[in-house]
Formats: sequence, structure tokens, C-alpha cells
Amino acid sequence: MENPLSKREAKTVHLKGRTRLTHAFNFASNFASNFAATLQFHVALFGKSEGSTRFEQNLIARQKKKKKKKKKKKIYTFYDNVIRGETFLFPALT
Repeated sequence: MENPLSKREAKTVHLKGRTRLTHAFNFASNFASNFAATLQFHVALFGKSEGSTRFEQNLIARQKKKKKKKKKKKIYTFYDNVIRGETFLFPALT
């Protein structure tokens, strides 16, 4: 038994159904993201301001305070310099 639709027709029908589905999905996801964005905007306008709780205020303050730690400069002794090759034990021989 052969398929009443040719292979090409069957492909186009399948793709049409697929594109309708993707269009519907895209519409739904766009609608959801827009709704979420407007909701966030209204909450930002009329809702509580950022950092209203004590925990959030402390968090913001801690982030502002964070600074890079300075590396301590190592003080090289005579022997350290010898090991590094900057000082020679017997300068007369070199």
C-alpha cells in the first residue's frame, strides 16, 4: 500500500505543522517574557525599593567594601639573593 501523498507533499505538510507549532511556542515564550518584564517594571516602580531589608543592605555594603588585597613584598636576605643568582658569593672569581 502506497502513501496517498507523495514524499514531497508529505514533507511539506509535516513542515507546515512544525512551523505552526514553533510559531505558537515562540508567541507563548515572548508573551511570557514580556509579561515578566512588565511585572518586574511595576514592582520596581510601586513595590519595595532595593535594599529595603537589613540583609540586603549588609550585602550591598559588603560588596562596596571589598577591595583587592595587597601582596606583601618579600624582603630578600643575602642568601635568598645568592639562590636567585643576583648576588655572587665570590665576586672576585667571576
